[in-house]
Amino acid sequence: MVQIAQLVPDIYNIEHSGGHASRCSVYLIAGETGLLFDTGPSSQVPGILEALRSIDYNPERIAYIVASHLHADHAGGAGFLAQQLPQARVVAHEQGAHHLAEPSRLIAGSRQAYGEIFDTEFGPIVPVAREQLMVVKGGERLDLGDRAVELLYTPGHSLNSLCLYDPASRGLFCGDSVGNHLGGKVIIPQAFPTQFDLETALETIDRLESLGPNILCPAHFGPVRDVALMFRTARESLLTWRDVALKALKAGEPDEAIVARFRSLVGEATHYEPAALRTLLELVVEGYRLYFRRKGLL
Repeated sequence: MVQIAQLVPDIYNIEHSGGHASRCSVYLIAGETGLLFDTGPSSQVPGILEALRSIDYNPERIAYIVASHLHADHAGGAGFLAQQLPQARVVAHEQGAHHLAEPSRLIAGSRQAYGEIFDTEFGPIVPVAREQLMVVKGGERLDLGDRAVELLYTPGHSLNSLCLYDPASRGLFCGDSVGNHLGGKVIIPQAFPTQFDLETALETIDRLESLGPNILCPAHFGPVRDVALMFRTARESLLTWRDVALKALKAGEPDEAIVARFRSLVGEATHYEPAALRTLLELVVEGYRLYFRRKGLL
């Protein structure tokens, strides 16, 4: 089931139901020229097209499909959606854009990360046609006719992370760069393998907050209007979970025990199904472990 909700004039949130690990919030800027921010996996693509039709927005007006970063739950459906929207350009950061045209490593890495969930929930990852691929560095502006939006390079979660800022609405489309918001003061930090870097993630959060956005549009479970709380909680979560992980790993605790510690930090504020949440928390353990090893802390 898919739902579409208007956030501010001309900006919509497209949400699929269920607490699956593959679930991703998709955002539409319905300008004179349209833009979709993230696609989710291929399994979400029919719902995106259904949502556009439900508000009488012609899919042929979509000019840009922006990938916040090249994890399967965000951009796994980019190739399939691009096939349905041949006029659209798929926008991705230069650090990994080639993986959309040649997705074999993306597929292999996703299957390793998500296990059997990948095959049952995500759908196939198909290549983006090279002529549809728009490779960017960050700092570019995309002209939507009645407005221009700004692409921002935001590493920390991954080396190919992009955010998008719309000055007209002061809306910030932030992917996973401000963490995975579960409501209130609960955020799963964006410490996923293999490219997570704590210091860079904190610098990115500071830079995004300095834009003064009115509304945050993260990649999971819809928009956040208490902007100050989310930025503050994102920082605190990165540091608190770091401390928990480092102490436990140094003590030689097994991953299952660290996952249980993280599960207690999440509490009841989760929209994920138990298996999906466990998979995500296992990834956070591995992300911190790789970070600690790079820093010589383990």
